[in-house]
Amino acid sequence: MRQLVRIATFVLAGIAVFAMPSVVIAQEAEATAAVSDQPDPDILIDLHSGIFNYLQGYLDTDEFSYYNEAISLFDSVLERDPGNRMALLFRALCHGRIGLAEREARLTAEDERSRIDETIRIRENPELRDEYEQEMADCEAKLADPDLEPSERNIIQLRRDELDPLLIFDDFKKDATVDELREERNDAQHRMVVVSKRERAKYIDMLNDLERLLAVDDQPETVIRLLEVIARSKVARLDEEEAVRILEGEMPDGLASGPPAALREASAAALSDAAAILESIQSEDMLNEDSIRAKFFLGVIRYRQAVPRQTEDEPVKRDMTLLGEAERIMTELVDEPLAAATWKSYSALYLGLIIPIRAVTEPTEAARDRALDEANSRLDQAAALDTVTPDDGQESYSDSGGAIPLVVNRQRAVLREAREQPVAKPQYINDLRLTLSTGISRDSNVVLLGERTDLPRGISDEEDYGFRLGFAVDYTLDLALIDPSLDKWTFGFRGRTSQLWHVEIDEFDEQVYGGSFALQYELAPEEGNIGPVYAQLQYDYDYTLLGREPFLSTNSISPRLRTYWDDQRGNSDLYFRFEIRDYDEPLFDKRFNRDGHYFRVGVFQSHKMFDMAPTIESWGLPAWGHQNDDAFAQEDPDYPGRYFTPFMGLEYGWDSTAGDEFDMRYFEFTFGAIVPLPYGLLFDTTIDFTWEDYLADGSLVDFHRRGREDFIQRYEVGLSRTYVLREGAAANRYNLPIDQTLMTIRGFAAWTLDDSNVVDRFGQAIFEYDRVIYGINVAFSFN
Repeated sequence: MRQLVRIATFVLAGIAVFAMPSVVIAQEAEATAAVSDQPDPDILIDLHSGIFNYLQGYLDTDEFSYYNEAISLFDSVLERDPGNRMALLFRALCHGRIGLAEREARLTAEDERSRIDETIRIRENPELRDEYEQEMADCEAKLADPDLEPSERNIIQLRRDELDPLLIFDDFKKDATVDELREERNDAQHRMVVVSKRERAKYIDMLNDLERLLAVDDQPETVIRLLEVIARSKVARLDEEEAVRILEGEMPDGLASGPPAALREASAAALSDAAAILESIQSEDMLNEDSIRAKFFLGVIRYRQAVPRQTEDEPVKRDMTLLGEAERIMTELVDEPLAAATWKSYSALYLGLIIPIRAVTEPTEAARDRALDEANSRLDQAAALDTVTPDDGQESYSDSGGAIPLVVNRQRAVLREAREQPVAKPQYINDLRLTLSTGISRDSNVVLLGERTDLPRGISDEEDYGFRLGFAVDYTLDLALIDPSLDKWTFGFRGRTSQLWHVEIDEFDEQVYGGSFALQYELAPEEGNIGPVYAQLQYDYDYTLLGREPFLSTNSISPRLRTYWDDQRGNSDLYFRFEIRDYDEPLFDKRFNRDGHYFRVGVFQSHKMFDMAPTIESWGLPAWGHQNDDAFAQEDPDYPGRYFTPFMGLEYGWDSTAGDEFDMRYFEFTFGAIVPLPYGLLFDTTIDFTWEDYLADGSLVDFHRRGREDFIQRYEVGLSRTYVLREGAAANRYNLPIDQTLMTIRGFAAWTLDDSNVVDRFGQAIFEYDRVIYGINVAFSFN
């Protein structure tokens, strides 16, 4: 079957599918049918007739009724022989050819819409027609030069052929009003959408037949799997384009297939599946042509994954890792001596698209211009490879039917514009953020009263309401702004204070004042789906007052190793913390002195596992819902995605105090998740278990002098929503000006259960307690 069909797909040319010469296909089909073990001669007749109709349709590209007739015959064969490989293959090809016919109809409607758009622009800006007429005259003058290179001639002729019908159309519509033109434009848009849906349906039919064929074929030929890649990539492109139409308001009412997030998720999944297929066959012993074809397809898919279709208003998303992989693949194909000129020309063209994206990230003008020169050279190479000059002296022509010259001409304009733009500086951070928070809560056990334990003297009840007020200032600086050689270093500072006042139990009012300094160094950049990797070092100081009296001061230092993975949607931390505590409290026995050194070592991991926005929208509810939510894209690269994010951590610690009553070691296990809900709400939950083993031979408090052991359970749930009160400029998320205001409202409830084995001589379990806190907080962030 390898010789039955040879497929080539060129995305920029509209993914044109072509086969071997019909005589070769007919011979192979006849040979395959002749050796078929099917006993029913009617099946062979229908199979032969279906293949004949397919070949007739292939030869007569203006008559696609042949394909529909062929499909009916193959349907008949498959009703009697569901596993007939030939029928499945050729029916899939028929669906694909009809899909191409629908594509041509879609492009016709799209061209009509584009011409109307240009005519409207000319009406609104009459000088534009003068510019087009001058460009037309320039094209004619250049074409009159007999020494013009054939490849340049093809490019200029194509541009002239674009301008000529545009000007003719404008003349033809000179009596139409702008409103009438807009109505015609909407009609063309409607036709384009309707046809695109028929086109997608045909590729789905093609994909279904190929999946059936793969299911009955234990060792499918590479060409069949390449056909599957084509079908998946075409469906992905149509879904991606529909999502953009919806977001741009270009989708007629009632024709949307689903919410844009779901369409984009489906498109990304289809491309990922196609890439996985191509990667799986790369190591196989394929024919050279198949190997080159598969490699080219993989490069195209990596490019599409790296540069997804977006609206002009969306923040630009570029995956430079995937883009680098696409550039590597296309460079290898251009340099491949066994590759045909067709593959080389399209690979060079893709390099002309890929390299400019890399160029705009270069830190200097010289480096950027070198990259743009390289891109321009690749475009020239693509045009030259695409130009065919017959030996009989006839006029040269474009092997791609004008597709490559069209893109070359447009991309050259992009390169010229890129050279005029200022050099894109690295997005270094010099940022200031202020946070003001307040909240009210109800605490069931303010004094941590133990089981069967009397209240402290002067306190009438362990329950009380609390009012909290906090303020923090954060500053972050990438040190490359001071010295470019320090581009891997980042400095951070935070100053903070938190005040808690109770309505009745003012002896347990808390005031905390603190500050932090941190340094971060990038150990390794992102490669593939792993990284970047950072080494971090942080110093913290906190001073705490209890009942408006000095109570505790702490100094701590924390080294940490942080690794991002899965395109930075996951992070894993390995950390150590050393803390010095100094308590200011009266002691009746120095063995109860808690001053000392506290050590912690642990791991923590979180992962944005999957985007729940499509699921939420499938319920008929908005994933976000507030008019200013788009401002989240300024800092969140995953917006408008909303990710289900589980997390977990494990910590081991030991305390070495001046006394020995509170010396201990412990294990703590924490896990939880952040769950997006409709309307931008977030539900979060945290569960924490701690096992404490005190090291004193016997607790001084316990009546039987048993060693103290505690098991502490903590549970917390929260429901929050962040609102953008003022959007601000995106650039200021990384700079000092404060022009954005966010408000976060969070309701919460937390439970603590401390189960301790210590009981004093009065039967009081003073270390065993239950506690419930619930309340609501409001925080304002100014950035």
